Amino acid sequence: MKVRGEISGTNYAEVRATHIRNEPINWDTPITDVKLSIQTLTSGAITFSPNGYRIDNAHGFLHEHVSGAMVVHQPIQCMTVSGAITTLFRRN
Repeated sequence: MKVRGEISGTNYAEVRATHIRNEPINWDTPITDVKLSIQTLTSGAITFSPNGYRIDNAHGFLHEHVSGAMVVHQPIQCMTVSGAITTLFRRN
């Protein structure tokens, strides 16, 4: 699944999620069952540029990247896909 949408004005977010067992992804799918990356973007006239904020579980736990630095947010065992997406909107 790959979805890109407007947050506000020129601020966008792109959510990429793949179920590790090739099953459908729902809002309540546990983060432990998906490979997840949420990237904020800024839209330009023709292209989108990364905006320095990302949430992913690439290191085995859900965490935030702020301008290249990794900031631990919350262990993935406690969250669902909807919880991860909600985290983006609370931070931006």
